[in-house]
Amino acid sequence: MYSIKSEPADFVVTEQIQLQLDDSGQYAYYWLRKESYTTQRALDRIAGFLKKKVRDVGFAGNKDKVAVTKQAVSIKDPDRRVGAKTFDSFNSDIVSLEYIGRGKKPVSLGDLDGNKFEIVLRDCEKEPRAVEQVVNYFDEQRFSRTNVEVGRAIVKGDFKKACELIDFDDVAQHLEKSPTDLVGAIKKIPLKVRLLFVHSYQSWLWNEAVREYLQCKYKPEEVSIVQYSQGELVFPKESVENDKVPIIGFGSEDVTGEIGRIVQDIMKKESITKRDFVIRSMPELSAEGGERDLAVAVSDLVIEKKGDKEFLLRFSLPKGSYATMVVKQMMEG
Repeated sequence: MYSIKSEPADFVVTEQIQLQLDDSGQYAYYWLRKESYTTQRALDRIAGFLKKKVRDVGFAGNKDKVAVTKQAVSIKDPDRRVGAKTFDSFNSDIVSLEYIGRGKKPVSLGDLDGNKFEIVLRDCEKEPRAVEQVVNYFDEQRFSRTNVEVGRAIVKGDFKKACELIDFDDVAQHLEKSPTDLVGAIKKIPLKVRLLFVHSYQSWLWNEAVREYLQCKYKPEEVSIVQYSQGELVFPKESVENDKVPIIGFGSEDVTGEIGRIVQDIMKKESITKRDFVIRSMPELSAEGGERDLAVAVSDLVIEKKGDKEFLLRFSLPKGSYATMVVKQMMEG
């Protein structure tokens, strides 16, 4: 059908963020450019180079690994020891930092406005179709082979099943020494990974609610069905009216109407309640929930033919939305 991310340079992401510069601030701001590198790994390298703690390096959001990405980071620097030339010996083609200035606030998760994308599609069997919006599904990057199942087991308190599904040597080694300490075994996993398990389950629940809602709202001939690792996605062939869909958690609000009915039906099928997202054995994993736009605008779209079966796509999305989902809708929806 098409190839995406054939090489990192085929997927370029530039963060859109507004930084308030103030030379008297205790935070130094930089543009972090990375290629074929996770955001967390880059932050670890930066902290190690500066001999600081990772929590002293702030960022607004994780960026794709198989890509070339540019994002803002802050470094806590009350002694004013870092500046424009600090990273001259650190910078490489893989990870580099460019000085922006200073400010009074750290860059924190969620601070970005959105992301700008430049994506090369290869081996296209058809031309991408222009779209003005995309159904705001979570895409593959949010999931892995067992993330959803592990998250489900943790939310339901089935820690034995979670341990059976988790492929971490530290978990197995802990259980060899303490076979009944299931929670202790799970805690051997880094917190950010454990949180990802629960968030992946929440994301799958959200995708399922939206899929069922759109199947109810539109006739079969009015939608396209696209397969992905977690099942099916439903894309209406015309634009959809936006709405807020709850991300189920202990604090998510009850919703009325068709969406509310579908969410309740899914929770019943899953045998869960909102209170299950209060994880008493591991309170750090408790998930409040929230809401997410059913659809988001695709801005500044440009489709450029680059060669035989090759296209360059340029567009912008709000934070938290997936460029790969735009490509799915353009090529398969």
